[in-house]
Amino acid sequence: MNLWARKKAGHLLIAGALLFLSCEEDITLLGYKADDRFGVYYWDIPLESSLLLIDSLRTSNISQETHRFLVGQYTDDQLGVVNAGFYTQYYRIGTLPDSLDLAVLDSVTLTLAFDNYYYGSLDDTPQEIAVYELEEALVNVLNENPLYYNNTTKPLGSLLGTHTFNQDPELLQDVVDGVSDTTYTTRMHLDMAFGQRLLDAAARASNASTVEDSLYLKYDQFIKLFNGIVVQGVQGDKIYGISPTDNLSRIELHYTLKGRKRTPLQLTFGNLAGYSVVLSDKTGSDVEGLDNLNQNFEPASGNRYLQNGVGILTKISLDNFINHPGLDTISTMIINSAELRIGNVATQPEETPIPTNAILRILDDNNRLRQTRTAADTTLLTDYNRTLNTAFVVLDDFQQGDQVILSYNKEEKTYNAFMTLFVQELYKKRVSGGTLLTNLAIFPVTPPAGKSVNRVSFPADNISLRVYFTVPVDRQAD
Repeated sequence: MNLWARKKAGHLLIAGALLFLSCEEDITLLGYKADDRFGVYYWDIPLESSLLLIDSLRTSNISQETHRFLVGQYTDDQLGVVNAGFYTQYYRIGTLPDSLDLAVLDSVTLTLAFDNYYYGSLDDTPQEIAVYELEEALVNVLNENPLYYNNTTKPLGSLLGTHTFNQDPELLQDVVDGVSDTTYTTRMHLDMAFGQRLLDAAARASNASTVEDSLYLKYDQFIKLFNGIVVQGVQGDKIYGISPTDNLSRIELHYTLKGRKRTPLQLTFGNLAGYSVVLSDKTGSDVEGLDNLNQNFEPASGNRYLQNGVGILTKISLDNFINHPGLDTISTMIINSAELRIGNVATQPEETPIPTNAILRILDDNNRLRQTRTAADTTLLTDYNRTLNTAFVVLDDFQQGDQVILSYNKEEKTYNAFMTLFVQELYKKRVSGGTLLTNLAIFPVTPPAGKSVNRVSFPADNISLRVYFTVPVDRQAD
């Protein structure tokens, strides 16, 4: 009997089809009721998935994005202990006064300005950080576009100081809500020998007679002499966002000159090389063993996760669509809509919110985020008829450069996105024998993955693709 022989009964019969939940005619929804030349059906197809720990989550600050450092520590009951810190250059602002060679250093301080991001306990509890000198220089931002990642660590030099502080996250929430415009800061003292080296360099520059003496004034030379600092979380139950572009985030040299306290010399972090390192200890957690980059990992719970900062993504495969037994009996298919849906998303406490939006990025054969690096990559990209952008991100159905967004629905506890044109391209490639890009990563973007530590969990068996499609009816069917 032909595939469409029982169209009037309203069901699509495919012998032995075990990969889909339902396949029903729905002619009213798509408006074909008056035209019996077409049959309109849908499939609900469960998708296979796994976890990935990616190796390229960029955390360095570049233009036209959120400029933020992360620092602190908290314990996630499913994903382990998360620790964040940051590496940054610093450089002077303002001019140097005369006679600095007579100055006496009183103290050197580091002030950090909090931005409107925090993650962890809502209690006003103490947090401890440590500050080190950086043993090797970061890149020169005048010559290079610095790209650093969440797992890029560098050798630490001398300990410059430790600091315990309290910053009530509810006060930061007032800033987020627009109730307050206060900028909150924390301030600590640093090692006096470090401050003296800076003041000596400034004093030589204020009376410079040689190029060597003026190093404090020349950025490309200064960063070779003073490589930068590292601020690490030591203990606590929160991770905070720090604003490197706020002038309140700064190092200050407090000094006395000719018996008078003078305006401190200031060094700031804005628009310089800097990035966050976000690492996790997964021992005893649901993702213990997820340490090898780009491996397919199956947690014992069967859950799937997204975790910003650490770089845990969920990989999904569209192979169950490509290998659907019904496709072998269809000569022509027009996909009317294709919806990726994730159900039963776990509700998180207020203090640990989930990512609210994610995009779909294509993976290569090694489970890395596919990029356009060669002519062959460009050819493959164009083969998909403008349904992908140059970063191999799936585009929405308007094909105007906007990415498909998996949006969280709080009431329904779901993520969903429509990717109709991309799935249609996959079907065309299946028919024509082209390259099938069926492995995708769910990549969180709100808040930005490299500037936050938000996370979410959902069951593996709640990831599905619903495809509505139209096929011509075979009038010769029995």
